[in-house]
Amino acid sequence: MAFVIEHDRTATEFDDDTLLVFVDETGDERLSSFEVPYFGFGGCLCRASDYETAIERSWTILESKFSYKGSRLHASELNPKELSDAQKSALGTYFAKGAFGRFAAIAKSSMINETEHSAFHLTAYMAIQQMLEVIKRMGGDFSGIVMLFEHSQRLDSLYNDYFRRYDFRRKDGAKVPCFFATQAKNTGKELLAGLVVADFVAHTAGSMSRTTQGGTVKAKRRDFAAIFSHEFASHMFIDAIRSQ
Repeated sequence: MAFVIEHDRTATEFDDDTLLVFVDETGDERLSSFEVPYFGFGGCLCRASDYETAIERSWTILESKFSYKGSRLHASELNPKELSDAQKSALGTYFAKGAFGRFAAIAKSSMINETEHSAFHLTAYMAIQQMLEVIKRMGGDFSGIVMLFEHSQRLDSLYNDYFRRYDFRRKDGAKVPCFFATQAKNTGKELLAGLVVADFVAHTAGSMSRTTQGGTVKAKRRDFAAIFSHEFASHMFIDAIRSQ
């Protein structure tokens, strides 16, 4: 099944060997919130040919095990204390065995930043580095990259600015074509499951950054371990950015 994005009163169809990357943010980009003392990105990725099986269909089956508002299950709606053992197991199994890559980069409010760059800029750059590490582990080649974000009136202009700054190139130096798009919840169409999965990846990484384990001690949280102990996973908790 071809992967098609409808946009600007038209539609673009992407080849099966296109790499699909879904990205979501978490926290406060100003690093000024007591409730969420972090900011960063999380995401998931797979080939267009694998998307329906690896993410969309399997996530829809998982959602049927939960009660939630709206058309899609979101991480912020779940209270771990209210989940049944079966629900926790289903979530853990989905991420532990899911045949897709996942990545995250999170800056904590305690981050030392000796540069002139914003937390948004720094975490966007580091998230891309984690994404590239996952792509390297997955191997293979692809005809292009599609990066999708959940629409945010507050952040769309920043997505457009910072994520478009980076060129992706093959080993021979040839530029990889990239397509960027956002999807809003209220478009009348169901939010892509890839964006919902990215939401869970980002939310879990952000929550993990609040713990004393940070990025230096093996995670003890089961939800974090299920997502990031995968062979196609890479994450970073940013403690400091030093100027050179």
